[in-house]
Amino acid sequence: MKKGALSPFCILMIILVSSSIFPDPSLNASTDPIAHLILSTNEVGSRPDVCLFIAQQLFKIGINVDVRIQEWIDFWGTLYSGGIAEYDMGYMTLYGVTGDPDPSNCYFEKAEEFNWMGEYTEMPYIEESNNLILQGSTTLDLIQRHQIYYDWQELYMDKIIQVLPFYVHKNYHVTWSTLQGYDQRWGIANCLPYMEFSELHEGQESLTEFIDFGKNWRNLNPLFMIDKESQKISDLITENLLELSPDGDPIKMGLTTDWVISSDNLISFRIREDTFWNPSYNITENDGSNPIETLPLAIGLKGENSTGINQHVTAKDAVFTLCCHANPIINERASLYSWIKNVWVDENDKQVFHLLIDGNPNTLELEPYAPVWSLLNVPLMPEFFLNSTTSTVTQTISGMNMTGFDENTVESDVWKFYSYSAFGCGKYMLEFWNRNYETVLKASPYWHGEGIIDGTAQDLDIDTFIMRVIPDKTSDIAEFKAGKLDILRTKYKSQIEFVWEDSRFEMHISQDDKMDVLYFNIRRPFVGGDFNYEYLEAEGKTNYTKGVAIRKAICYAIDREEINQMLFDGGSLISNSPIIPIQYYYYTDFPIKYSHNITKAEEWLIAAGFEIDLPTTTTETTTETTPTSSETTFSTIETSESSTIGTRGQNAIMAIFSLIILINVIIRRRGNEKKK
Repeated sequence: MKKGALSPFCILMIILVSSSIFPDPSLNASTDPIAHLILSTNEVGSRPDVCLFIAQQLFKIGINVDVRIQEWIDFWGTLYSGGIAEYDMGYMTLYGVTGDPDPSNCYFEKAEEFNWMGEYTEMPYIEESNNLILQGSTTLDLIQRHQIYYDWQELYMDKIIQVLPFYVHKNYHVTWSTLQGYDQRWGIANCLPYMEFSELHEGQESLTEFIDFGKNWRNLNPLFMIDKESQKISDLITENLLELSPDGDPIKMGLTTDWVISSDNLISFRIREDTFWNPSYNITENDGSNPIETLPLAIGLKGENSTGINQHVTAKDAVFTLCCHANPIINERASLYSWIKNVWVDENDKQVFHLLIDGNPNTLELEPYAPVWSLLNVPLMPEFFLNSTTSTVTQTISGMNMTGFDENTVESDVWKFYSYSAFGCGKYMLEFWNRNYETVLKASPYWHGEGIIDGTAQDLDIDTFIMRVIPDKTSDIAEFKAGKLDILRTKYKSQIEFVWEDSRFEMHISQDDKMDVLYFNIRRPFVGGDFNYEYLEAEGKTNYTKGVAIRKAICYAIDREEINQMLFDGGSLISNSPIIPIQYYYYTDFPIKYSHNITKAEEWLIAAGFEIDLPTTTTETTTETTPTSSETTFSTIETSESSTIGTRGQNAIMAIFSLIILINVIIRRRGNEKKK
């Protein structure tokens, strides 16, 4: 976050307001909180700002919150710690699978390796929740499945509440009006075969280059991709096993051109025959001075390479890809593929593979699995390069044998190489990358040449794709205005006001396919722990536990609308359901809404046994926040049931806090205006 010097006016205001709030030290009455909580997030985007707002709002009900802002990789490691880390709440983004809502990767017991909420099955209502999720995933009838997921959403948000859904942001994409063929819904990788510039725009040097931007990508192996920049590069260099439309429907264009559904449990797929793996160029030492055609070819675990015409894409690659995703030795999220009972290449046709499905391995009979289509939407992996000739047999999570893998495979030089010098069967090939500067890709002459939007033959008028590293949001706006970028992306409408009445630009608006959430680490005391098992005695609330009551109070105390107005110009959708709104079965008219209500927050805290002294009127802060530190001190959680909040002292501290936030906003916005 940017810093700046305080103006004399700001300093004077601090003095005046401070003196008016604290005319006498005796007014700073007892402010003993009922709990000290740690709220963990990372430095990405607006997450720190949102968390500081949450801390401010929870202070009003006697909960002190230390906001801990971590580096991205450290925060991700915290999520994988299974809920045992020292944090009570976290703020992150849920990335949903387009179309199908199967929530098992976040809310189901089988997701224990990705269980950032600390769920455990003994907690009241968890078993019922798991059963509904499982029932929904094995039900093919659309109407029945709708009702099952509606019932689950109500149960989860009323009796469990591991998350408070926050925002689904709007995506504002701005392109130059000279660009044709871009459709934001399909994503840039799918649009590139249709894209071309009609003429040079201001600042542009070539009609055959497209310059995008982002942060540094991290890992290009599909099994280990956890950031959007890596995903973007992967989308350009390879293709998915099965393609989905923007609405999440499977389409017969791309690598998989047809399928036959023999039963609810058996599907046969055909892979297109005119596709080859791009050359396995070793780009690790290329600084851009060497043409891609002159680079050496890397050799895989089987001793083979690809020249672009010698390695045919077959069903063996599809089977290998699915087995990798289902193998817990190499994929920490293999449980998502436990429904694969068996998968094999057809004996008579190398372009056909068969998939045997069991949506519930705990029953004797084979069960269907409705979300199968969305989980086939994964990048294809080259079997000839990443598989080995070892006779070692390992098993997928469902017990299927897989040959060629052992515990050392992932640590092999070939797998490490593939993480940063990957190749695929897609439209582009990596030419070189310079960390913190740019990644350059060249159009592949070996691509099969069919666009997935309409299935027509296409070529690549954009022969060079450049991904510049620009982590500063104000810098990317300036670069776009100067014509040094061909696209601009933001969630903030106020950042692109210059676009609306300027014919040089074209605006593209869509709803995000992910959702920000506040989640509770329910293994921790106060927000969970033993309180998860203590039922309330208050009239009308005996079906709820003390832990749920506290989480309800926190949810009611947070004003998501205020944060939305101040940080996102009111343009983000506030979700009330744990299912991401773009997905099927999102409950639009959800009956359980945790709209801001201090009275209800107080009611649930009292029901949980906490005495609080709330102000008779509460003034909601209407300012933006800026984090001032990347670390905070861990606090010991207090669970005394007789703690009391001091009203006058609280109001004083809140006023000072609000004023400081306002000053930070002024400094931040003035800095942004100067840059613009």
